[in-house]
Amino acid sequence: DRTEGCMEEDFQTVELALDFLDEWSKIQGDRTGTPHAIICHLHRVKIDANRNRANATDAGPEMHGDVAWQTYHNGIASAIQKAI
Repeated sequence: DRTEGCMEEDFQTVELALDFLDEWSKIQGDRTGTPHAIICHLHRVKIDANRNRANATDAGPEMHGDVAWQTYHNGIASAIQKAI
């Protein structure tokens, strides 16, 4: 577990993101496509995926937190490539 940084859970951000995507598709239909949503389901006590790699976990690169961070950011990079 992480010992430094923000540990509080984001309150209902996944639900907010999914509601946004639902409303977007209702308003836009098929005209513009659907935005991507990259969601990390791990609690912040394990990883803060919105921080740089060095600050995201307290573990070294051999630990699962580092793998989770890289997987999350690979998803973002993939979504960007699909969008452009």
